[in-house]
Amino acid sequence: TMRLGLSSSLTHQTPEEWAERLSALGCRAVNFPVDYTGEPSLLDRYAKAAQEHDLLIAEVGAWCNPISPDPATRKAALLRCKEQLRFAVHMDVFNWITSAQRYFFHEEFMEECFTKLGTHIKSCHLKNVHLSQAFTLQLQETACEKGDLNLEKYAQLIEHLDPDMPVIIEHLESDAEYLESLAYVIQRFRKAGYSL
Repeated sequence: TMRLGLSSSLTHQTPEEWAERLSALGCRAVNFPVDYTGEPSLLDRYAKAAQEHDLLIAEVGAWCNPISPDPATRKAALLRCKEQLRFAVHMDVFNWITSAQRYFFHEEFMEECFTKLGTHIKSCHLKNVHLSQAFTLQLQETACEKGDLNLEKYAQLIEHLDPDMPVIIEHLESDAEYLESLAYVIQRFRKAGYSL
């Protein structure tokens, strides 16, 4: 069954509270909330809490610029990427919906991405895209419930590749928005026959 999760760690005081709260919401995948510079004992507590609550660690962030023109920034960013990113491919087809062609034929584009990357995909992001009603083409990233793409098709491709795939809802502003989006996705995917 697909492992839904949030890119937010939600408000928490301890690793144990973090894991317990996300698990209670029905999450089965998480973003690791601390980076490689943290105290090893704290990293271990988070990893242990996740394991005890059957939460698969789906993503560790490496948000930096490894191609910076500044040598010092570039060197530090490359080190951060190497230390943080010890996994294969994280799929985010929504970031690649950058043209009318990909928007209107997004199901075919999703299929192409999954075909090309296949078993290299180890986790996925979940959000949506909306085409604004404007004179020029304006594609906007949105919450799952506010976009136009066929999320069931995305779920079908994920489940076909790996039924235990971690799928992380991302880029929302508050805990309340994450909880609203999570509830929406659970309801929508269950209605479509996907087990979560």
